[in-house]
Amino acid sequence: MGASDAVPLFKRLLVVLALACTSVAQDTLPVPVVDLGAPEKPPIVAALQSAAAQPPRCPQSWWGKFTSEDCLFLSVYSPDGAKGRKLPVVVWIHGGGYNAGRASLYDGDDLIKQSNHGLVVVTIQYRLGLFGFLAGSAVKQDGQLNAGLLDQQFALRWVQEHISKFGGDPEKVAIWGESAGADSVLQHVIANGGRTSPPLFRAAITSSTYLPPQYPYDHRIPETLFSEVVKQTGSSGSSNVMSCLREASFDRLQAANVNINSDAFLGTFSFVPVVDGELIRTRPTLALANGTLNGEIVLVVTNAHEGTGFINQTMPANATQFAHSLFPDLPVVETAKVAALYSEDGTVTQLMQEDAILSESIFICPSYFILEAFHGRAYKAEFAIPPAYHAYDINYYWPTYAAPPYNNTEFVDARSTRRARPSLRRGAAGE
Repeated sequence: MGASDAVPLFKRLLVVLALACTSVAQDTLPVPVVDLGAPEKPPIVAALQSAAAQPPRCPQSWWGKFTSEDCLFLSVYSPDGAKGRKLPVVVWIHGGGYNAGRASLYDGDDLIKQSNHGLVVVTIQYRLGLFGFLAGSAVKQDGQLNAGLLDQQFALRWVQEHISKFGGDPEKVAIWGESAGADSVLQHVIANGGRTSPPLFRAAITSSTYLPPQYPYDHRIPETLFSEVVKQTGSSGSSNVMSCLREASFDRLQAANVNINSDAFLGTFSFVPVVDGELIRTRPTLALANGTLNGEIVLVVTNAHEGTGFINQTMPANATQFAHSLFPDLPVVETAKVAALYSEDGTVTQLMQEDAILSESIFICPSYFILEAFHGRAYKAEFAIPPAYHAYDINYYWPTYAAPPYNNTEFVDARSTRRARPSLRRGAAGE
């Protein structure tokens, strides 16, 4: 069995753990509800506490209950006998549209068993929704843009410094994420102009590579979202809006967090990464085309039916309307081109059009941008086990996450063996 240690990271305690340790020290400093700042290395405190329990989830935009603002933890899973070895390391970044999700859903022992106990696994948490991705000029001046990404980067630096104590090799780190976690992986591939120093990982894996529109921090859309947060938290009349937001109650901030995301167009999320000019210096598509990237090798995975779950199945829209809703800045002439490309005929319904537009623009095409950017150092796979919807592959990578949805006794029995591996179907020749 692997050993799991939940390690508080930010504005709490950071300690060096012995491999056999199951306890960590913790301080009692209050954690600001929303500091909108970069993560900081917390002070070391000598007292010990149990690290056997999973950490609380960060505040969610989808579910307001059972969350805590004191949520920035990582968990380390190390196989028995790992001390003194140099095992490969997988760092898992959960998905959830940058607005939901938690590390405790993913049991690192799943991957350790599938690797024949030859792997160290780290699962991390990061600030979500407006707590991690509030943007705008005011945040740029008196806060930290892309705070959630900086939380992730802080965790990756922690891994570089401490993973050897758990039998992991800091030179053999792979970062892996699904959906928004996959986009997080992409953000770290292009971070700091592709020249993050020292390097934080060797390999990158993206499952359901997700790339929503990524605007400059001062674009009208993030500025509009910022103004709405200010309005809903009662901060509009303040002479110092950022200070007012920092002093707002958690309940008021969380209400705005949930309300604003609930009003987003189906299939999109309100609070996502922006181009901040520092960590993320240009749009990911342009950064990939430039070719200066972090990481040496990449595996890109897409599911056969990525878009279905993001489409309103009861209210179909034509291709022009849907493209405009999905990409509000797209000029009318361009939405007309989209309609022509995804033209409706006797075999293609409006729902099929919407599915194809969303799947290809946000999931499929970004995958090929990554493949091209890595110039022969890239591998492509497709998850096609029925129904192959978005996120349905997770059940096979992480068997304790949930039962596989494919109701086939022979297949399920085969997957239940200790030698089970993630099921990826290689694509056609050239993929």
